[in-house]
Amino acid sequence: MNPSRAKRTLTKLLSVKWAVLLVAAAVLLFFGRVTDARSLSRTAIVTGLGIAAGEDGFAVSAELAVMTSEAGGSPSANYAVLTEKGATVSEAVERISQKAGLIVSLSHCNVLVLTKEALLAEGERLFAPLVQTYSLPEQAILTATTGDPADILSARLATASAPSFYIQQLLSEGLSTEGMPLVSVKDFAARLLSPSACVCLPVVEVREAEHQPQLPEGEGEGYSEIVAESGLVLTPSAGFLVDGETVKVRSLVTEKETSGRFCVTGEDGSRTEFLLLGASSSAKAEGLRVSVFAELKVSFVESTGEDGARLSPASDEIKRAADLLADELESAIRGLFALSVRQNADMLGLTDAVFKKLGRDTPEDCLGRIAFDCSVEVTVKENS
Repeated sequence: MNPSRAKRTLTKLLSVKWAVLLVAAAVLLFFGRVTDARSLSRTAIVTGLGIAAGEDGFAVSAELAVMTSEAGGSPSANYAVLTEKGATVSEAVERISQKAGLIVSLSHCNVLVLTKEALLAEGERLFAPLVQTYSLPEQAILTATTGDPADILSARLATASAPSFYIQQLLSEGLSTEGMPLVSVKDFAARLLSPSACVCLPVVEVREAEHQPQLPEGEGEGYSEIVAESGLVLTPSAGFLVDGETVKVRSLVTEKETSGRFCVTGEDGSRTEFLLLGASSSAKAEGLRVSVFAELKVSFVESTGEDGARLSPASDEIKRAADLLADELESAIRGLFALSVRQNADMLGLTDAVFKKLGRDTPEDCLGRIAFDCSVEVTVKENS
């Protein structure tokens, strides 16, 4: 082909390409303008979801935010909680949509509150339909409750925030939830599928507020508060409750970020309170021998030593208190391992460490055969 002919051919092809692009743009622009866009006023955004399981399926409660606006006013959200039952969670959510007369969207769901029975239900029936069909965020916070999830999501809080947002703030900012883990839907699946196959969820409960808020018309009535003071330990086949102190000690070993205060009382009756600034831990396995080392950095908040004594991190009283705290935490971690063996629930994730060494040769009854040891080091930093 001579050069001039090739040039004419190339020019013609470029002209055709641009013509096709212009036609496509015109078609998209036209149909984009005439297509009925989904209005927010016809959509109910789920900010919190509660799931309870029974013999006949699931009872699902949805905290719905419906956007409304008056003429000339700015949009606002009205919250309501609806509950429906279904053989599957997807079916129950569809019935909630029909009951509300709105399209239900889970793409902004912040928190899930589930009963132990629901959490032990077959995963394919529980989370898979939500993630695949309704686009439930994998980072939604997962919590448990011993009561009815609907009671949590419909709680009347003095903070004037929706319960799901309050739970999110409670756990992510550590508001009076020392050592409580922050577990997402993705974390839950990953931990149950790991060799240790164990996860601990914060348990949220609703109770009457100790102090009712002061309103313009006087003291309020019927306000509640949501607390997280215990944990639910789950394996693929069982679950059991543990107190807050157990959860806090476990978090020192298993969580990357943890918080809390620790108090120790000396033989002379002196009392010292420490604030946890940071913690790191490691689990090393040599065959079925596993050792855990935890290093804590703390500052002392209060000490009831001799009156008038000026204490510093280098004070003998503080050093003794720090050593005592290290001893007590070592004992607590050993007790946690003993509890794990009794419950056949690897709360410390020790099987993961063994699996890294032995791989496919890891025995099925690994937890019960582990020879366990641990040590804790506490370093006191300057009190800010």
